[in-house]
Amino acid sequence: MATLGDRQITTKKTKRTPKPDPETQSEIRVTPGLVDAVIEISKQRARTMGEMKNALEAGDDETALEKARELTGLPSKKGKSK
Repeated sequence: MATLGDRQITTKKTKRTPKPDPETQSEIRVTPGLVDAVIEISKQRARTMGEMKNALEAGDDETALEKARELTGLPSKKGKSK
C-alpha cells in the first residue's frame, strides 16, 4: 500500500514483460518506397473523404455517391445511363 497525502492507496502489482530474445525475434523487412506509397494512398483517400463530406453537406448526393464508390472500389457509374 502507498500513501498519497492522508490517503492510503492500494496498488496492483503488474507482471513485467520479458525482454525480447534477439535469437527468436524476426526482422520486419519493408520494400523500399512501400511506406511512401502507403502514405500517399492514405492522403488520397483522406482527400476523397473530404470531397465526399463536402458534397454531402452541399446536398450533392450524386457526387457524394461517386466519391463513396471511389473509396470502396466499386465501379463508377459516370457516363452510364440509368
